[in-house]
Amino acid sequence: MGPAVDLLTILITTDNLEPVWLYGLLSYSWTAPVTIFGLYIGSELLLPKRSWLIISIYTILSIIFEIILFSFSLSNPEVIFRYPETDPNGTALLNTSIVPTSITFILMLIFLISGLIFNGIGFLRKAFQSSGELKRKFFYLAFGWILFIICGALDGLLDPGIFTFFIRFGLITSIIFMYLGVRVK
Repeated sequence: MGPAVDLLTILITTDNLEPVWLYGLLSYSWTAPVTIFGLYIGSELLLPKRSWLIISIYTILSIIFEIILFSFSLSNPEVIFRYPETDPNGTALLNTSIVPTSITFILMLIFLISGLIFNGIGFLRKAFQSSGELKRKFFYLAFGWILFIICGALDGLLDPGIFTFFIRFGLITSIIFMYLGVRVK
């Protein structure tokens, strides 16, 4: 949401989103809800009998993530986010990455690896167990999740610099594959 709001702000006002820490907060505040929803699906694929235990653990981790994210973002955003070194003046899109020494970095890394295992591998496993149209849909979902996780990690945990465009294009492409996986003809 941060990149979208920043782009719209630039288009409307010719200046970046202010205050700049709002970009990071908008970008990462959806991490916990997406993690819980995504891992619910993935845990049902891989470990359906332990799904509620897995979701309970990730719900607790997600609540901790959100509390830390909002607490530090409002009091000292530099603890959580790293911003571009140049002063944004509306000619360049903002970009943030999570500070590697922060607890949010560790939690986000756990969320991303878990999503890759439960959803990427879970859908891939189901694809190999299926046939026909269902097999193709599971492959779309697996590829969409794997691409989303890889691009999300590159965009959120690292500073991709000049590759930001390609990574965000990869994120958009991942959503298209996920749509193709759930689309009903």
